[in-house]
Amino acid sequence: MIGLFIMAAAAAIAPKPDVIFAIPRRFWGEYNSKLADCGSARNDSRLVIERETLHFYESDATVSQIISNSPTSFVALADYTGEGEHWNGMNEFLLSKDGKTLTMRIPRSQQIAQSDFIRYRCPGGR
Repeated sequence: MIGLFIMAAAAAIAPKPDVIFAIPRRFWGEYNSKLADCGSARNDSRLVIERETLHFYESDATVSQIISNSPTSFVALADYTGEGEHWNGMNEFLLSKDGKTLTMRIPRSQQIAQSDFIRYRCPGGR
């Protein structure tokens, strides 16, 4: 009984993530695994993040919900389209403290194992 009380009290004081509907501005811009390929479509790692969209090499995602956990991360629930397909997905995006590196975390539920993909912020904003 005391254990349940402690768990309930901890849940009540734990910070809850904010649910928003736009990607925080500090994440906007172009990212690539190779800085030399910024501004071009030469590399299939290219990702452009805008207010409500994620543009990948061969797919686009319209964000339906953003869960903001901290100033350096957010989780996006999005509707994806690409190569004639439609699907829903969830990814976590982690921005380095200096804002130069973006890690996209793909949850275990969407593939066999969790994976992280690292991209670098392109100079000039896009």
